[in-house]
Amino acid sequence: MTDPQPSKLLKPGKLPIMTLNKKLIIALVCIVLVVFLSIIISALSVPPHNDNDAIKATDNSQALQVGLATLNNLPNSYGASDQINTIMTRGFGGPALQKLITALQTQQAQLEQQLNQLKAQAPMNQYNMQASNSSIFFAGGAPASQNQATSAIPTTPATTKTAPSSTGTSNDSYAQQNMQGQKLDFLTSQPNKDIYNNNTVQYPASPYILQAGSVIPAVLQTTISTDLPGVITAIVTQDVYDSISGKFLLIPRGSRLIGEYNSNIAYGQTEVQAKFTRLIRPDGTSILLPNQPGVNGVGTSGLSDEVNNHWSKIIGAGVLAALFNIPGIIATNQMNNNTNVVYSNNGTYTTNQNLGNVAGASALQGVGQTASSIGNAIANKSLNIQPTLIINAGYQFSIMVTKDIILPPYATNNTAS
Repeated sequence: MTDPQPSKLLKPGKLPIMTLNKKLIIALVCIVLVVFLSIIISALSVPPHNDNDAIKATDNSQALQVGLATLNNLPNSYGASDQINTIMTRGFGGPALQKLITALQTQQAQLEQQLNQLKAQAPMNQYNMQASNSSIFFAGGAPASQNQATSAIPTTPATTKTAPSSTGTSNDSYAQQNMQGQKLDFLTSQPNKDIYNNNTVQYPASPYILQAGSVIPAVLQTTISTDLPGVITAIVTQDVYDSISGKFLLIPRGSRLIGEYNSNIAYGQTEVQAKFTRLIRPDGTSILLPNQPGVNGVGTSGLSDEVNNHWSKIIGAGVLAALFNIPGIIATNQMNNNTNVVYSNNGTYTTNQNLGNVAGASALQGVGQTASSIGNAIANKSLNIQPTLIINAGYQFSIMVTKDIILPPYATNNTAS
C-alpha cells in the first residue's frame, strides 16, 4: 500500500449542513396561530353564571333594606333626647361600663384614704401641700391651702435678705468700680441654643476680586495734625494682586489713596483714626472705597507717631492762676493785721479796727477775688486742651480691606509713556 499524500491529510473535511423542511416550517406557524386565536377567544368569552354571585347580591339587597329601616327609626330632631341617648349608649353601656366606673371610684377612694394617712403621720410643708392639692390626686384640682402656722408669722424687713445686684450697682464701692456684677453675668450667661449657621455660601462675583482681610501697603503723603480735621493722601508702595489666584494685578504701585482722619482726641490717646474713601490708579481709573481703616504695621487700628500734650501751656496756666491769687492773699493778710483784739478782766473781748486801712484792704480783697476767678478760668481752659497727635509725611502703614473690592486687571501698557 502506498501512503496517502501529505496534502490530502492536511486538507480539512466539509462540515454537514442542516436544512429545515418547508413543510415543518408551515406546521409550526399553523400551531402558533391556533394557540393565539384560542387565547383571544377565551379572553372575549362571557364567564358562566355563578350562583354565589346571586347569593351575594341577595345579601347586599337585604343589608340595604335593614339600613333603610334603621335610618327610618332615627329621631327626626334633637328634641328626642331619650331616643338619642339610647342610640348613643347602645353597645357602650351595660354591665361592662358600670363595672369600669365602679373600679375607678374604688381606686379614687383608696388614694384619698392613703393621702389622709400621710397627712396624719407628718407635718406638711409648703411643697407637700401644693403637691397634695394638685390635679393628680383630685379631679380638677383643688385650691392651694395655706399653712396656718406659717401664715400667722408676719414677714419683717429684718428677715428679708436682699439679693446682690447682678449689674454691680449695689452700695459696695468695690463691686461698682470693678464691675463684679457684670463679670458674674458673663460667667453665668446661658449659651446660644442656635448651633447652626443659617448663612449660605457666597461665591466670588468675579475672579478680579480683592476680598476682605487683605491689606494695601501705603505711605503717608501729607502730614496729619489733629488740631483741625482735614483730608489726607497716601501712595500705594507695593503691587496688590487678586485674592483668589494671585495672578491678576489689581492695584499697582503708585496708586493714590484719598482719606480723612478723626481730629477728636481724648486725654491719653496716642493713635489717630484714619479712613480712606477713594482709590485712583495710575491709568486714571478710580473706585470709591467703603471707609477702609488705616492700621499700623501689626494690624492695630490707628496711626501713631508724635504726641504733644501741651505741658508748657498747662504749667503756664497754673503759674498764671497762682499769680492772680496773690492780690487776694495779700488783702486777707492786711485785713487780719488791721484788726486788734482786746481782752477784759471778765473774759470778754472786743475788736478795734482802723477804718482807713480796712477800706483799703477790702478794696484790695475785691480785686484779688476777681483776679483769682480769672486765673482759675484760664487754668481750667488750659487743662481742657486736647493733646495734638502728629503723623509725619512718609509714615508707613497699611489699609485693611473690610469689604470685597472688584477691579479690572491693571494693564501696564495703559500708562502714558
